[in-house]
Amino acid sequence: MRRTIVYKKQSIGVLNGIMMVVGLGMLIASFVLNGAVLDFLDKMQMFGAIAAIVGLVETIRYLLVPVSIIVLEDNNTLCLPKGIRIPLTDVYDVSYRRASARGLQYYWGSITLSTSQGRYKYDFVEDCESASKYLTKLVYDAKQKAVK
Repeated sequence: MRRTIVYKKQSIGVLNGIMMVVGLGMLIASFVLNGAVLDFLDKMQMFGAIAAIVGLVETIRYLLVPVSIIVLEDNNTLCLPKGIRIPLTDVYDVSYRRASARGLQYYWGSITLSTSQGRYKYDFVEDCESASKYLTKLVYDAKQKAVK
C-alpha cells in the first residue's frame, strides 16, 4: 500500500496564475491607453511586464511539481518525482524551510532530503514542518529496525 506523505500546496498555483493575469492585464491596458498622454504608462508597462514574466515563470515551476511529492511504499521505500526510489535507511537528514514574506512565515515551504544518492529539494510543500518531522520519525524508526 502506498501512502502520500508530502503534498503540493494548491493555492500557490492560483496565486501565481492571478499574478500572471494581472500583469498581462496591466500590460494590455497600458498599450490600449497609449493614445492618451499619461505619465504613468511607462511605469505601468514595466510593472505589468515584470509581473507577467514572474507569474509565468513561477506558474511553470509550480506545474512541474507533482501533487504527491513524496510517497511511502510498504517496503519502507520513498518514491520521489522522476521515478527516484530511496530506502528510508539511506536518508541522512530531512530539513525544511518555511516560506516567508515581509516578516510573515507561512506554513508551506520546501523540504530537502539528504541521502547517500544525493540531495533532493522540493518546493511548494504543504505544511512542510509537519511533513519534515514525520519523515524524520519514519527514518529514525527504519534505522532502529535495521540495527536490530
